[in-house]
Amino acid sequence: MKKLLVIALLAFGVKYFYFDGHYSASTYASTDWFDGAHQLEAATRLARDNKAPLLVYVYADWCGYCKKFEKELLYTSQISADLKHVVKVRMNPDKDGLAKAFEKENALTGYPTVLLKSTADTSFKQVFPFTRGSTLMSANEFASSVRGRDLML
Repeated sequence: MKKLLVIALLAFGVKYFYFDGHYSASTYASTDWFDGAHQLEAATRLARDNKAPLLVYVYADWCGYCKKFEKELLYTSQISADLKHVVKVRMNPDKDGLAKAFEKENALTGYPTVLLKSTADTSFKQVFPFTRGSTLMSANEFASSVRGRDLML
């Protein structure tokens, strides 16, 4: 009976505290996105309550770099899996007045903009998905860049 209890406790610990080879204090896991700046407060609360990092993606429909970033990197299965323990919000300032205010408040100047906030951060830190002008990072480079922001993925 003791062996069964120990095995059950170990299984519980592995399931909730060890994901994809990375320790995470968060039990949050989802590939879903919050859409629009009006959901930023709810997403921030969810991240805080679950001790999960928060990612904000700011884009424009007309932006060619955004389309390339989304198609070739952001929405790929590898990055979706890497970001499953991150609360994610996407917003388009051209369609959303609150997103426009967020863009101005955070002095954002170009698209695509990827902002990250770990559980220990009080402000966002930016990740640049393009290197040397128009060269898009590889999935591994992007994941490393996100992990380099002290996020526990």
